[in-house]
Amino acid sequence: MTKSCPACGSDSISTTEIHNRIHIAYGDYEEYIEVVDHCLSCGEEGDFSDVNNTEINRALNLAKRHSVCNIIDFLQDQNVKTAYLERALELPARTVNRWKTKEPSASGLALLRIIRTYPWILEVADADYDETFSRSKLMEQAAKDFYQICEANNFDQKYRLAQGRFEATIATKPEFIETKFTTNNDNNFVVSHCSY
Repeated sequence: MTKSCPACGSDSISTTEIHNRIHIAYGDYEEYIEVVDHCLSCGEEGDFSDVNNTEINRALNLAKRHSVCNIIDFLQDQNVKTAYLERALELPARTVNRWKTKEPSASGLALLRIIRTYPWILEVADADYDETFSRSKLMEQAAKDFYQICEANNFDQKYRLAQGRFEATIATKPEFIETKFTTNNDNNFVVSHCSY
């Protein structure tokens, strides 16, 4: 089939292929070829054969599948069993396996991304979304992350500055009656007491 310009109808077309990569969260880069047609008669440019959408969708679907596999592999490396994940989230049995072997739904992919970003959210789900537990878990994880950031970047100076800001924030929030942070034997920052 001969390409023709949609603007002037000329079949005097030059075609350039551009190698591109597409990336989605927690996925690998997927390559695709973008076709750019150029009419030598009128100068119009575009995808005259309408092949780019197909190629981009192919790359996106591959990236999504790799993303799902990467997320599930990460969770398994963190000793999160698929049965636990399904039970905590009240998913039907073998749902995670179906996501890994077939194309996941948009909501399934979004859920996996949230879990990968905040793995501790599974503990909240497993605790039946108890408000007190979820707040404590959030504070504990925030403290751990804060400690790791400070430890990697001159802990003492940044900790004192951030601790002052944190304490000032707590002082303005009556729901935080008492919050104590300590380090455990592994030098991890933990919430030792948090009452509301």
